[in-house]
Amino acid sequence: GTGKCKACYNLGKTPTSLVVSPSSIWVGLDDGRLATFNTENVGESARMLPAHRKSVLGLAQHVTVADTFIASCGADEKVQVWSEKGMDVKKLCAGGSNQDFFSLLLDANGNVYGWGSSRTGQLGLAQAFVTQPREVCPSIRVDKLACGVGHVAAVADDRKLYTWGWGKFGQLGHGSTADSIVPTAVAGLPPVEIVGCGSLHTLVGCLNGSCFGWGRNIAGELGVGDEIERSTP
Repeated sequence: GTGKCKACYNLGKTPTSLVVSPSSIWVGLDDGRLATFNTENVGESARMLPAHRKSVLGLAQHVTVADTFIASCGADEKVQVWSEKGMDVKKLCAGGSNQDFFSLLLDANGNVYGWGSSRTGQLGLAQAFVTQPREVCPSIRVDKLACGVGHVAAVADDRKLYTWGWGKFGQLGHGSTADSIVPTAVAGLPPVEIVGCGSLHTLVGCLNGSCFGWGRNIAGELGVGDEIERSTP
């Protein structure tokens, strides 16, 4: 280009990712640290954040900046998350179709953060789109998390299962096909150990060894011997 270089920094390590926000530049280094620059004070030394990061599986190729952490997904199929507080990421999942894509992050303290589309309530937020991570279901401490195309299921630390988002095929398990913006406990389940979501259905395994499924069943994906759609466990 024709622009002039305002500053040049030698970080001592190889940059692996780059994020630019209105007031900052963030550079991920190959040793796991994160270098940050204030664009309003060009030439000021870089601030180095420690290598508090954890890699988890991911599919998209994007980067997002929040007030308390940064998450970047690359072509290496890993997601890197940096935080001054040393956020320990337990799970990252994503869903969506037809440009209604969304992402959710579960940290080791049971907090869930979401960003992307929430047009069917999949982020538990009133607005249709969220461009930066926002806390989801702050009143619930989450242990397990799963996403479908447009719905979310979470096992809380009290072993209850909460679901929210798109409900057209009964995948929320609330006895209807309505969407839900509010995380709501699924009735009639024993204490839940694990949850998984298909595109349009939900499966859980319980502490007593029983398994339940509900939602779309066009190909017998619920495993109950028929192809009947169900809106309850």
